[in-house]
Amino acid sequence: GYTIAVELAGRHLRAHPEETAGELLAKLRRAVLAEQARQAAASSAELYRHDPAQVLGEHKGRIDFILGETLARLTEVEVCVLEHAAQLAPDAVPLAWVRELAGAEHPEIRPVPRDTDDARHAEAEQRWSAVVLRLLALRLLIMPQEETAEARIREIIQSPLAHARMHRLVQEVVRARRPDKARQARERTW
Repeated sequence: GYTIAVELAGRHLRAHPEETAGELLAKLRRAVLAEQARQAAASSAELYRHDPAQVLGEHKGRIDFILGETLARLTEVEVCVLEHAAQLAPDAVPLAWVRELAGAEHPEIRPVPRDTDDARHAEAEQRWSAVVLRLLALRLLIMPQEETAEARIREIIQSPLAHARMHRLVQEVVRARRPDKARQARERTW
């Protein structure tokens, strides 16, 4: 949990240079103090219980805080893509499928056949690539191949066989933020 929290914090700060590491740390400390105050109000029996699920919950809480800062600055389309990706297997998120699902809610990223209208096709491909590239840059999605060249990544994204990975803790946080949306997405997905 710590490694991904540090990586997500770094990606958040890189994407938002107006926020300093000190400011993000101060926000995290305020959130931790609020949680410690809540725990202090708990009974002593609860405080001494060492439940493994509680330990995982603490890691997830840190990630939830850091992700909250990043998710709050995403566009509606980017959030929609993440919500659909969060419903799939973490190591094999088929991007074409996610695009179809998110495209049902956001037609601007829906695939347009090339022979229909080349300009509309190019625009839709550009918008889809921009969404996926942003989510990759923030490490909310991860390419299974260690590609770094943006042109090569754009080419991979356009493939109907392209897939990405999404850390399971990131998936849990995304699903927990909109349980109604997660349920609806699962129903459509399955």
